[in-house]
Amino acid sequence: MIQQKLDIDITTENKEIIANPKVLNDFIQILVRKIEMDTVGSAITYCYPLDHKGGGVGVTIFQPIAQSYIAIDTYPEYCHANLHIYSCKKYNHNEVLEFVRKFFKECQIEINYNKRKRIGKKK
Repeated sequence: MIQQKLDIDITTENKEIIANPKVLNDFIQILVRKIEMDTVGSAITYCYPLDHKGGGVGVTIFQPIAQSYIAIDTYPEYCHANLHIYSCKKYNHNEVLEFVRKFFKECQIEINYNKRKRIGKKK
């Protein structure tokens, strides 16, 4: 089994995208199809601040996929978002990077990509 972990830090001046839960959910759903993954249920969306809990302003979307999960956390006041893709299924991370750049338009990204191969017997 191969495990891939891709974390992308996105900096963009386009606060309309990173503060909009509907747009971000659409982004996640398009991304899931683009890398040929399978959703498991609906995405879970949190919009901050939560009532009476404090915290900053932003959106977190968590989409379970059969192969693991995809999540995005945004911090509009800092023009920043973090995209996380964890998967046991191979996918083209360069295709993800290209999609992120097109979707967020003018943005800067930093990536952390890890690929691990687990050796062992299936139970």
